[in-house]
Formats: sequence, C-alpha cells, structure tokens
Amino acid sequence: LFVVPDLLHCKAIRHSFKLDLVDELPQMEKMLRRLDEMIFSYYIRDKAMQLSSIVNHGVLMGGFSWSTTELPKDTQPYVSEALLYMVFTHAEIMDLIAEVGAGEEHHMVKQQPLTKRVFQALAENLAQDMLESIRAIDSFSVGGMLQCILESLFISQTLQVYMTPGAKECFRLLYGYVRSAFERKQERAKKAAVQQGRPPPPQPTDNLREENGVFLSPQHWDIVNKLLRECTRRTQIQFRCFQQSSGPGV
Repeated sequence: LFVVPDLLHCKAIRHSFKLDLVDELPQMEKMLRRLDEMIFSYYIRDKAMQLSSIVNHGVLMGGFSWSTTELPKDTQPYVSEALLYMVFTHAEIMDLIAEVGAGEEHHMVKQQPLTKRVFQALAENLAQDMLESIRAIDSFSVGGMLQCILESLFISQTLQVYMTPGAKECFRLLYGYVRSAFERKQERAKKAAVQQGRPPPPQPTDNLREENGVFLSPQHWDIVNKLLRECTRRTQIQFRCFQQSSGPGV
C-alpha cells in the first residue's frame, strides 16, 4: 500500500510489463487509497482504544481526589504510561518503514509521512480522551486544577510536533473547563462561609496571567512551570523520539 500507487505511475514499470493503464489507473488508484484508509482506520482505532483506557482509568479510576488534593509534585503514572505506549507505537512504525523501505530501490517509501499521519491521529484522540475524562469531574481544588494543567501541558508539549488544530482545541476547552469548575467550587465555598458567618476563603483569581491559553496566578505559574521543567528534563531521553521530525518520513 505504501508503494503500489507510485509504481502504477512509474513509466519504466508500465513499459517493462507492457501495461496500458490509461483507463484503469484512476479506478485502481481510488481503490488502493480507499483500502489504505480502511487499514489505517483499523490500526488507529486499536491504538486509540488502548490510549483511551489508560487515560480514562488514570483520570477517573486511579484513586486520585481532584477536589481535595494538595499542590502537585509530579505527574501521575497514567501520563507516563500513555506516552510510553506511544513510544512503543513509534518504534513499531519505524520498524515497519525500515522493513518495507529496505534497499535504495524503495527509497520512495521513506518519503511517506506515515509516522506523522499516525501520531497526529493518536495525539488528537489522546487530547479528546483527556477532555472527556476531565469533563466527568465536577470539582477541583487548587491542587487538582494545577495537577490537571501540569499533566495536560506536559502531554501537549511532549507531543508538540504532532499537535493538530483539533488536538489544540481539545486542550483549550480542557483548560477552560478546569478553570470554570475551580471557580464554581470557590463560589460555593464563599456562599457557604457567608451563610455560616465565617470569613470567606481567599479567592486566588486576581492578576491572572495567560500562557498557551491557560489562566493562572503568577505564583501558580511558578509551581507549574517548575514542575514542567523537571518533568521535561527527567524524560527528555525517554520521549526523544517525538522530537525527531527531520525528514518527511518521520
């Protein structure tokens, strides 16, 4: 499927085999493209289902309390598990490209943007899974909000090469939802304090600073950015394959 459509257009091949495909070529090419899309869809669906299971379990069934947790200290295990699954998928794709493209006569195979195609689809599915899972949570403490933003930023920055407009939009909606849910909790706490005659809790919503579509106070940004740098430094070799984008086949 990588090379057949190109071979059909190769004059040397058509001359050697005395093929006259003027009439049949468009229909054959259309059929091969459709078959390619079908196989690609099945492959992505299988990988996306596994990623969805990792994210859903990690966010909703991992025993983490988003509404009461303290300030974050690291990303949760599901983040590394999801990204490592994508590392293994990357190795699988590169092995496939190496097998099919072995030998100079098949150099055209390496020009197929297969890895980019696969990982853009997976990154978009991962972002959608993150959004859907986070939307199932209705309350965030300060620590829960920062934990969610830390993990989402780490994932999006690690997969930055493969971030599509759709994936970016999912993360934008996620950040907005988390901020809104956090502020709703703050409002409920304020009303409860007034009703009980207690002083209202501090409202850390002043002087918000926007970065990458995320609104946080400067002190909260200091916490998130410090942890982001630590996580990136610690995993830069582990996830290095996502940064290697030199060449259309990668």
